[in-house]
Amino acid sequence: GCVFSSRIAGFGLLKSFWAFFEAFIRFGLSGAGLVMSDSGSQLKVFVNTSIDTSSWSKVLDGLAANPTYSYLAFQRDDTRPLTALTYRYDSQALDYARKEDWDRCLRELQANGFFSLNSHPHSERLIGLVREHGKLWVAQHCIPQVNGNLSCVSVSASLFHGRVTTLLTKQAVEEAYARGKEAAHELLGREEEWLGRGWVQQEVTSRGLLVNLDAYELFFQKGKESGDSRLASGGESLCILLRRMKGEAVEPLADRFIRFYAVNEADFAVESDRQINIPDFSDIGYVPFPVGSTPSGYRLQPEITVKGERVYLKDSNGSTVGKWFKRLALYVPA
Repeated sequence: GCVFSSRIAGFGLLKSFWAFFEAFIRFGLSGAGLVMSDSGSQLKVFVNTSIDTSSWSKVLDGLAANPTYSYLAFQRDDTRPLTALTYRYDSQALDYARKEDWDRCLRELQANGFFSLNSHPHSERLIGLVREHGKLWVAQHCIPQVNGNLSCVSVSASLFHGRVTTLLTKQAVEEAYARGKEAAHELLGREEEWLGRGWVQQEVTSRGLLVNLDAYELFFQKGKESGDSRLASGGESLCILLRRMKGEAVEPLADRFIRFYAVNEADFAVESDRQINIPDFSDIGYVPFPVGSTPSGYRLQPEITVKGERVYLKDSNGSTVGKWFKRLALYVPA
C-alpha cells in the first residue's frame, strides 16, 4: 500500500512539473511575441504547397498568379471556401506591420508551409472572424509586406468578387449600444471612416457577397429605436451601400454606375490604384470624361441627376445614392 501511494504521489509531482514547464514555455514564447496557446486559437498564414518558398520574391510571384493560395486559419484546409476581409490600415494594423519579422516568417514558411502571427491587438481581433469563417484572406498577411509594400494588389482584387466580411460583428453593435449613444456614435464614426478609404471603396463595390450584412442591419435597427437621427441616418447609409453586395454573377448596370462614381470620389494614397477597379462601359458606348468639359458630340449620361457638386442615381435595389461629382463623369453620344 505504501509503495502504491508513493507511486501516486510521484505521478502527481510529475504532472505538476509538466504543468509548470508548459506554463513556462507559453509565457516565454508569449513574451517573445509568438502566439502560443492551444491549436484552436493560434493564427497561421498557410501557403499552398505548390508555391515556391525558396525566397520571398518566389512566394510573391506565385501569389500574383494564384491570389487564393494563401489564407489565415488555425489549420490547413485548401478546399474550404475563402472569405476576404475588407478593412482599413488603422493604427493597430500599421503597428503590427512595423513589428513583423519577415525573416522569421520565411523560415517558418519553408519549414512548415505556414508562419504564425505575432500576439498583438491587431491579430487578436481576427481570431473571432477566423473561428466564424474558417479561412480568412487578410491583405497584409496573405500578401506578405516584405519591403513594407503590398504587391499583387491588382490580381488579389478578384477576391472581393466572392465572400467578403468586415471587422464589424453583431456582438460589437450590441455592446456599443449597451454602453450608450456616445459609444454607438464612436462605432458609426469608425465605420464611416473605413468606408471613406479608396481601397475599401474598391472592395465593397466589386460584386462580392457581404456575409456580415446582418451586423449593419442591426446597427440601423438599433439606431432607429434609439430616436437618434444621426445613428438612424448613418446606419441607413451604411446599409444602402452594403446591401448591393449580393454576390451576383453579373453586376447590375445601375450598381456599375455607382461603383464608377464611388471609386472616383474616394481618396487614394497611390493614385494609380484608382484604376484597378474602375468599371468599363465600352459595351454600352459610355465614355468617361473630366467633369465640366463635355466633349463635342456627347451629352451627360441620362441615368444621373446633378445638383451642384453632387450626383444622384439609383442602385439595383431602388435606393437613391448621392456621390461627389468632381472628377469624372460618363457621357453618351448626343
